[in-house]
Amino acid sequence: MKSIEMIQMNAKNILSASFILLSVAAPASADEYQVEAGLSSWNYNATGYHTSEMQLDLSYYFDPVNTEDRPLAIAYYLGRNSNVYGYAYSDIAKHSSNGGGAKGEFWKNDFYLSANYDRIYGVNGYAANVGYMLNDGLLLAVGVVDGDNYLRPTYTMSAKYVGKIGARFVNIDAKTTSNSGFYNYTLGGDYFFSNAFSMGAEMRYADSTSNIEKHLIRGQYFLSSKTSISARFERYLGQDTTYVALSTRY
Repeated sequence: MKSIEMIQMNAKNILSASFILLSVAAPASADEYQVEAGLSSWNYNATGYHTSEMQLDLSYYFDPVNTEDRPLAIAYYLGRNSNVYGYAYSDIAKHSSNGGGAKGEFWKNDFYLSANYDRIYGVNGYAANVGYMLNDGLLLAVGVVDGDNYLRPTYTMSAKYVGKIGARFVNIDAKTTSNSGFYNYTLGGDYFFSNAFSMGAEMRYADSTSNIEKHLIRGQYFLSSKTSISARFERYLGQDTTYVALSTRY
């Protein structure tokens, strides 16, 4: 009973924050939004193991995000829109709250700063990044990840590019992490068939095992300028994860 009450409390906190932000957000035009709320479901499958989790999340942008002539999924990035994001999730089968977290992304002209904190199963995690947008759509950043499960911090370098190839937008992400002399390399990207529909993939190579340990495919489709559905399939170290989500904007 106590675990169910924790789930209800997390949900109420997210929903309460949604109503507060909706009340203070400036009215958005058809090409703008300032608040985004989402509900998602995760299913994990491995040999002898299966679990399902549900997540509630909420994003608030300090200024309205302009989506005109931009991919709806990443218009906030092209607009350099500072934001805060929070989430809470729980194990569906066990009726237990697993934790949550918060993240902030802040822009000052071309300078970028992000920081996040999460607490999952009682374990604390922290991360921070600083970066600079060299050209429109091209961001370079360095960062650090630490927490209760880390013997020493992990350092990161990343690059993100969003721009047009021909008439269509693409999103390309590259990242390397370093810890105790070992490196991981992640490369991913998305192709936008239209401003409303994208498909993408990602993979990660681990220096410590000399293997590609993670594969991922994903897609997102906007039913309207305010509502989207998305799905993802991931294989990581022999564990399969499927993800589906619905989000709405105001």
